[in-house]
Amino acid sequence: MASSTSSPLKTALSVVIMVAIMAAAFHGLSKVLSEVSFDEIRAAMSRVGWGRIAIATCFGIASYLVLTGYDVIALKTIGRPLPWRQAAKASFVSYNLSHNLGFAVLTGAVARFRIYSAAGLNVADIAKITVLTGVSFWVGVLLMLGLCLVFIPDVASLAGYSIGHGAQAAIGIAIVSLNALYLAILSRGVKELGFRRWRVPLPTARRGVAQCGLSVLDLFFAASVLAVLMPGVDISLYPQVLVAYVAAFVTVMITHTPGGAGVLEFVVVMLIPGVDKAEVIAALILFRLVYHIGPFLLAVGLLVAHETTHRRSKGAGKQGLPQTAEPQVAG
Repeated sequence: MASSTSSPLKTALSVVIMVAIMAAAFHGLSKVLSEVSFDEIRAAMSRVGWGRIAIATCFGIASYLVLTGYDVIALKTIGRPLPWRQAAKASFVSYNLSHNLGFAVLTGAVARFRIYSAAGLNVADIAKITVLTGVSFWVGVLLMLGLCLVFIPDVASLAGYSIGHGAQAAIGIAIVSLNALYLAILSRGVKELGFRRWRVPLPTARRGVAQCGLSVLDLFFAASVLAVLMPGVDISLYPQVLVAYVAAFVTVMITHTPGGAGVLEFVVVMLIPGVDKAEVIAALILFRLVYHIGPFLLAVGLLVAHETTHRRSKGAGKQGLPQTAEPQVAG
């Protein structure tokens, strides 16, 4: 009884927190937008040019290709490897739904279920894949943030305030040590972790290193989409753009805001000081189109095509079954 009543309460509390965060982000973003005009944003967008949009699109494609590796590693880890094309379809659809609709664990798992169940995987398999792909994402986030804090002075500055490089580096080392601990556990041959009856297999140490590498590459390519769309930003500011994007994306993931609406933009604008706000906002609008909305429409089309093909094949299978003769009644 207690668990049945607490579950709706937790859901309601999560929704309230999410709405409050979105409201705060939109409030902060509205203040930023009040400082720039529509004409300034439009002029900034016109300076980007089709060449930069094409390069940004290539970075986006590279990011989504790297993301397929999460599913490939997870499928091999649970002992259910599938052809890359199936893993790529599940990965692309699930990440685009979670990026744009929020509640990544739920929306991503549903998309993977629709595709992987057609390949013979059960609910337990898909739950394990969801956990393992989540681990791939977070180990890369921690490694990227840790390395940036260690090697890039003042990268953690916010609104003109920053901590000393010594303290910043110490935080970075502590974060990177979590990755080292994860890889150490894998290198000792630990096969699985779990609680009570629910167990999740762990990848090998080699696959653990691949998880870290793929996640770092994904974040690099995704942040590069945003950086390329800021023609006025010098290459020396790329680390700041990278950290701003990672921080914004993590905030969106934690808060479950649908599509990160307002939250992504507010965090990025706040973490890239000294850059023309109209240019940052213009880049964020184009980033939404290139990395979110365009791929989302393609992912929806792929999911619809998959469902249509799957239902037709099931219907054809039923029609092909031999008909059993009706028993004849004597007399």
